[in-house]
Amino acid sequence: MRSILLSACVVLSSLVACSEASAPAAATPAAAASCEHGVQPDICARCNPKLEAAFRAQNDWCPEHARPESQCVICNPELAAKGIK
Repeated sequence: MRSILLSACVVLSSLVACSEASAPAAATPAAAASCEHGVQPDICARCNPKLEAAFRAQNDWCPEHARPESQCVICNPELAAKGIK
């Protein structure tokens, strides 16, 4: 009888652990605060074209793709892993 109860507890605990592990993660504050381009709205030069001068002044501009180099997923595909579009 004890082995049946022990087995049932193990099965139930593994089911609970599996359901918690497969639950979708809640949106992080950074993800929730991202614009449609995947960056913070207050630093997105595509949403705020007036920011271009500031990025150019910091030598952070991709003239080919008209966006900051630090946000240019075309030149820097690894940025896509961070959610930048």
